[in-house]
Amino acid sequence: MSDPNETDNGATQTETTPWGQDAPAGTEHTALTPASRAKARTRAGQAGRSYPNLVDNMQAAQDQTGRGSGRSTAKKTARKAAKKTASKAAAKAAKAAKTAKTAAKKTSRTSAARGVKKAAKTTRKSAAKSTRKSAKKATRKTARKATRKASRKVSKATTRATKTTRAAKATRKAAAPRAAKKVTRKASKARKSARRGR
Repeated sequence: MSDPNETDNGATQTETTPWGQDAPAGTEHTALTPASRAKARTRAGQAGRSYPNLVDNMQAAQDQTGRGSGRSTAKKTARKAAKKTASKAAAKAAKAAKTAKTAAKKTSRTSAARGVKKAAKTTRKSAAKSTRKSAKKATRKTARKATRKASRKVSKATTRATKTTRAAKATRKAAAPRAAKKVTRKASKARKSARRGR
């Protein structure tokens, strides 16, 4: 004859129910407060029991300690506070990111303008030094790009310098015969005046 309390697994109902099992290791007995006792009584009354059983007391203890399905109000408030602080922190982080972006844009613009002015003023030596420094700091690709740009700038500067020197030489050559002609004219005038004076 089979046991009416026996389940599908072969274990009896008393073994699977909470009162048929031993307490888990490391758990301590929690003394119920009057409020949690009242909760257990109301739970038993809702279920149609005249007094609370072990399950009602266990649920009340879980509500009291904040474990299990029924979380305490303190835990809920703590969660809400944590959510608020997290949202505030996220908003602050977003604000800081925005300000950092704008600052980076401003600095990049100003630095670009300064860099262009300096590059226009620098000579071959300064361009070579800057290319060496940039080649050391940057990766291979960026170093190649920087050297190409610097060489272009240097070549432009050299062509400008050669043009200016050629123009200066041409102006000197053009000015020299004019000055010589003026000197000869003055000398001839002086000779003529000297002859007349005799």
